[in-house]
Parts: sequence; structure tokens; C-alpha cells
Amino acid sequence: MTMNEDNKANLNELPEHIQNNIKSEIDFLKLEKDIEKDLKTNPKYKEYFEKFSSSSVKNFIDSYKRKKAHVISYGEMYSRDEDARQLKYKELAENYLFYIQQKKLFNFQCEWRAELVTAPEIKITDDFKYWEDEIRNCNFIPAITEDEILLLKEFLIEGDFREDIEYFASWQDYDKFKENYNSDSEDDMLPLWYEFFDSRKGSGNLLTLPNTRGEKEDFYWKIYFDNQIKTGQEKIEKQKIEGTYIEPVIDNRPILNSFGDHLYEFVELFEEGKTKRYFKAEYDSSESRYELEDIEPYLEILLNADEPVTMEISDNWKDAIIKTAVKYENGKVSEVIDEVYGEYLQRISLGISYEKHESYHENISKGMMEQILKGRKLNGEPEDLNF
Repeated sequence: MTMNEDNKANLNELPEHIQNNIKSEIDFLKLEKDIEKDLKTNPKYKEYFEKFSSSSVKNFIDSYKRKKAHVISYGEMYSRDEDARQLKYKELAENYLFYIQQKKLFNFQCEWRAELVTAPEIKITDDFKYWEDEIRNCNFIPAITEDEILLLKEFLIEGDFREDIEYFASWQDYDKFKENYNSDSEDDMLPLWYEFFDSRKGSGNLLTLPNTRGEKEDFYWKIYFDNQIKTGQEKIEKQKIEGTYIEPVIDNRPILNSFGDHLYEFVELFEEGKTKRYFKAEYDSSESRYELEDIEPYLEILLNADEPVTMEISDNWKDAIIKTAVKYENGKVSEVIDEVYGEYLQRISLGISYEKHESYHENISKGMMEQILKGRKLNGEPEDLNF
């Protein structure tokens, strides 16, 4: 396909993105023609084509020229997509690698709270939340060992690791884990990885240790906050005496939400006829869409699988898809764990730190430390952490 001078002039008057689209289409059509000519005239194909009927060869050439032109035009993009998929498993493997350290940091926290160990990097309990965010640079816990890598790989193959970690709120939430550990409920006891690690390493009794350090901090916090309340009350009493106090207006009625149960309750009470039917249809459509969104990430994993995948058995088809996808992904991650671990060891040997991430817990920890120190002062003790 060629263009005369008038067409070229007209093309130059169009917006740049449209010019680019048209030029790409012209290049694509020219590539198709070149491929077609090669297929029809190059003698290297002759012997192969003679094995098939002439009409099917004609159809094949017509189809193949488009396919080959497409592959050549977009091959780099497909290569990048494949590279991205491979990189994804390496990134997941690196994330999982440091869940080993999260567990070891949590074990250290249990011992630190019981005053069995110390570390210069930990001054108050909230510092553990900071190091949760900075786990890759947390050097006061031992480095990852080969035995721990084997343990992680075993768990990846046996456990539903992806579900356990992806939506997990906090790896160092001692108070929640302690409460769950001491409760009768079997729900949300500990992350599955923590339980698996404990079962193999015999560290399941650490939550039975006393929270000595935490209780000491709470003692000084209570003094600080009681004083804050007392100061606030004294300020109010003074304003009342001066006649400057304004009673705050507090609306204790519940909040009306414009979504969920409140929305559909309102529709049920006040809408009717066609409008009510439309609301119901929209709700049913949304529910179906949300259900699909829940499994889309898992379907994408399976669609991009580079090997046959056997479906896992489940009473629910969505659960079967999720289990199958997680098992496949965990297997792919296990294949690159050793490579990622090697890179981790190389960083350690060269003294190269990981990139530091901004953690809002750093400022929170500083604020909490100031409150503890003020509590110490109010109690007639030195403003330090030697307690």
C-alpha cells in the first residue's frame, strides 16, 4: 500500500496519534505483502506445501501472513510480558523469603517483651512495627539459613500460602496474636506460616512468655493519659467558672451510608415499581461482577500457565480455581527461591542494604516514646527507658 503526494499532505494535517496509527497500519499491510510474496515464491517452502491440497495452502498462506506480521509487529511486547511474568515470580519469592524473617522477628519480640533478649534497635514495643516495614534491613536477627529455605519451600508446596499472606494486616501484631492464643476460638489464631514454622522449629510456646516489658510501658502510658484527662477536665472547669465554656454538640445517632444495607433499605421503603426493579437489577449485576473480580487474579494465573495444570478438587468451582492457581503459583515461586536466596546471600557478603521504605511507624514510635518518658517524669522517675 502506497500513498500519493496529496494523501501524504492530508495525513500530515491529522493529529499526531492518528498519523501514527495510520502509518502503523500501512507498515503492517506492507509487511503482510512481503511475507505473502516470500511464502509464494521462495523455493524453500515448495516441497513442504506440495504435501497439501492447493486450496488449503492458499488459505494457510493467507492466514500465516497475518499471524507472522502480527508476531513481528508485537513480538517485543509479548517478550516483555513473558519477562514480566518471570519477574513476578522472582518478586513473590523475594517477598516470601522475608516472611521467614518476619517470623524470627516476632519470636524475638516475644523474648524481648519477656526481657530475655535486648537489641539497640529496639527501645519500645512499637519499634517492632517499624522493623516489620523494614524487615529487609533488619540485621539484629540472624540471617536466613538453608534449612529455613527448605522449610519455606515445603510450606509453599503444602500450604495455601498466598491467601495467608496477601491480605494479612500485620506480622508483628503481638497484642492480637496473644489475645487469640489465649482465647478458646480456633479462628485467626496465628498466620498459617507462623503455625507451620512453630510446628517444625518447636517455637510454639513463645506466646506463653510474660509480657513484662509491655506491661511496664502500659503503666507509664496510663500515668501519662490519666494526667492528660485530668488536665483537660481542669481546663473545662476553669472555662465554666469564667463562663467561656461551650458544651460540644455530639450527634450520637448512627451514620447513614449511601451504599450497602442502608441504600437498599431506603430503596425498599421509598421507591416503587420500575425504579425499584432497576435498583434490584443493578444490585444483582454488581454482585456477579464482584464475584468475578474475586477470582480474576487466579484465572489470570492459570491462563498464563506455561505447563499443563491439573484442577484441584473442591465442592465449589471458585474454590477449585483458587486452590489450583495458588498451587501452581507456589510451585513456580519454589522454582526460583534458590536463585533469590543466592542473591540475598550475595548482598550480605557485599554489605549491600535493601532500599529503605518510608514507614509511618517511625514517627508513631517517637511519639509513643515521648509519652512513656513523660509518664516516667510524672511518676517521679528519670526520663529514660531504664525500667
